[in-house]
Amino acid sequence: MLRDVGTATVSTQLIKRGLRSVVLRGIGPMSRTRSLVGVARTVRFVPAREDLTSLDLTRDPSYPQRYAIEHAQPGEVLVFDCRGELGSAAVGDLLLTRLEQRGAAGLVADGAVRDVGAISQMTIPVFAAGPTPVAHTTRHQAVDTDVPIACGGVQVRPGTSCSGMPMGYSVYPGAWPRRLPGPRPSRPAWRSSWSASCAPAPPCQAPTHRTSRRSPSTGGRRAIPES
Repeated sequence: MLRDVGTATVSTQLIKRGLRSVVLRGIGPMSRTRSLVGVARTVRFVPAREDLTSLDLTRDPSYPQRYAIEHAQPGEVLVFDCRGELGSAAVGDLLLTRLEQRGAAGLVADGAVRDVGAISQMTIPVFAAGPTPVAHTTRHQAVDTDVPIACGGVQVRPGTSCSGMPMGYSVYPGAWPRRLPGPRPSRPAWRSSWSASCAPAPPCQAPTHRTSRRSPSTGGRRAIPES
């Protein structure tokens, strides 16, 4: 059900249930598939430090970024805490291809991704804060998986349910979708009425030599009826 419900509707329903701090800020869809529903699996990054961080880390299968991708389960969404860092990529197209092969539901990062040309053609949903060509370990070092993190200004815990649409991305308690009663929330009648009243009016007809003439007193034009 949630895959067909817009983020704005989900947000409103969550507010009605007292959940306000649930919409991640500053991220948007980067791949061809622009909707996402799944259960969060988290990865935490800290700032890189030259004496501790190098490209060699990424060759280690136990490195948290690699480990999370290689152990992702169908229906899981990898959520990366990138601290809003846009100067270095959290992931690129090769690892996202591997994540897609694992059957994961998608990836969300409040940082940048690289290889955006290739990512834009991928079917796995990818939500991120922007593009960058810079390698992962220039600014990032992954240090933890499956721990509480902050992403887009929102607390995300392992097992948190999540959904994303082009307008944004929301998280909420894992049991919430099962507690949502009744059919898909419908658009309130007042919204449909208001939208109809805002429909664009037909354009005004430009004056022609048959329908207007210059006023000798003001130098302007005044319309005259056609006979």
